[in-house]
Amino acid sequence: MQQATQDNSDKSKPLFVYQAREQDTVPFTEFQIASFQGKPYNGPSKPGTYNLDGSNYSDCALCILIVKGCNESYSCNTIYFADAGELQISQMNSNGAAFLAELTNAVFREVRLDPETYESTPIQGGETWCIDSLSIAAGVRVVN
Repeated sequence: MQQATQDNSDKSKPLFVYQAREQDTVPFTEFQIASFQGKPYNGPSKPGTYNLDGSNYSDCALCILIVKGCNESYSCNTIYFADAGELQISQMNSNGAAFLAELTNAVFREVRLDPETYESTPIQGGETWCIDSLSIAAGVRVVN
């Protein structure tokens, strides 16, 4: 299951979200891409190559996560944040056309997210997931 949404309902804070799940039942694992396109983050809203190196969830314009062991209310047992790699977007716009991208050399580290500051802190001795290459293609639903 996958979906992509371009949310333009708040013109000052447009948001693009891509989600892919391995299954519809709980607990589920989900891969997420979020582009916070408004100020102050100015995340991707068009094709290009975007570097993930050194980012933190508290200030990322382009945030990529894997959440694992989640229930219906998105309470998840484990969170992995990509702080290395590259996302090459070949098609992306706000009018509902397909989202086409390639994630390469991504490193996801197990993190703890502060519920108030959204700071992502790597867990000492936590797991690491690596994705050498992942192709993404999804139709985009637009919310105005």
